[in-house]
Amino acid sequence: MARVLVAIISRDRPNLLKLTSKYMFGMTDVWIYDDDSTHPEVLDYLEGTCCEVVHFTGNRGIECRTYQDRAMRCARIRAKIFDDFLEKDEFDYLLLKDDDVLIPSASFREAVDDFEFFRNTDYMCDVGALTLHGLQTHLGNIMDVRGGVFRDLEITGEANVLFSREAALVTGNHFAAVKGGFADTQFSALRQGGFRYVDRVWPPYQIQHLGFGPQGSIIHGAERSPSWNQGPYTCTYHRMNRGKPVQVPDFDLSTFHQNAATLGGEAAAGVYSRKGKPI
Repeated sequence: MARVLVAIISRDRPNLLKLTSKYMFGMTDVWIYDDDSTHPEVLDYLEGTCCEVVHFTGNRGIECRTYQDRAMRCARIRAKIFDDFLEKDEFDYLLLKDDDVLIPSASFREAVDDFEFFRNTDYMCDVGALTLHGLQTHLGNIMDVRGGVFRDLEITGEANVLFSREAALVTGNHFAAVKGGFADTQFSALRQGGFRYVDRVWPPYQIQHLGFGPQGSIIHGAERSPSWNQGPYTCTYHRMNRGKPVQVPDFDLSTFHQNAATLGGEAAAGVYSRKGKPI
């Protein structure tokens, strides 16, 4: 049985952290890497959680005035997580996950099973990373495997991506506080090391990104609103239901979406939880 280090990155978003973390209860080896949060609700939650908590202080005192500054901040904590993963031989995979991504345990296990299958084939054993949802820069290769459709991905998807230990050891840690160091440098090193980065485009894994709407992005804030931050994850495969939101069992995405569009994802997560929606 593959063992996965699940690393949740957290920073001052208590509603999203609590809502998305509930879906991962019951999994083993869930670690929360908190980027020096000051919000009292986050600190209380971290104090009482059953997860392992790492208080990251590497960004303390660093000003983050622009979205590029904030991207570099994210790169530093990802670099810490990757270093920890490289040092922990007991883990076969690393799941790098933001606190605004909802991943049910069934979808998590499904993705790990897919990755395990790749590693035991002659034709996809070079997969080094698998995102649970990619957004842009899909490449031309289409692979029909195990009843699913996979495509090579160049970048993006780092909010919910699995790395194999084999690929991590070969390519090393390339998350760095430089332009593009948020994730592009890591995936570039992955490809240069002879590994592929893939995405299952059909059927999509049943996960969802909730950090959209006003002030939805920790990185972009009010400065700009990139396409991937304007709404929930949608299907990217052109032959099927392209453009339709990815549904998560027992999660009322329609209601959440309506609130997030006006209030932002963090506030919408608070409303959703207070109304006692099934989670």
